[in-house]
Amino acid sequence: MKDEAGKPIEGIRVAVRQGIGNEFEADTVYSDTKGEWLFKKNYISLPGELTIIFEDIDGKEHGGEFKSAEAKPEIKQTADGDGSWYKGAYEAKADVVLKKK
Repeated sequence: MKDEAGKPIEGIRVAVRQGIGNEFEADTVYSDTKGEWLFKKNYISLPGELTIIFEDIDGKEHGGEFKSAEAKPEIKQTADGDGSWYKGAYEAKADVVLKKK
């Protein structure tokens, strides 16, 4: 993720909500110095709908204070399941531009 000037933002909290109605919040990750983040998970059931929440929790550190944002990425299957409990691997990407408060 980047700011409006195109600079990467470090330290942004990235939370992934999953499922119908987004009732399950998964573990949180944080953006790195390049503004990139990676969330990996193996699924026993299909992932359903995802909402990714971006939140500045460090205040003025790392470039200023930014407004929160959400994204609903398209989910792509990257590996097939095994026909039993393992449903395969999936990838979802969301590139956002965060605006300053």
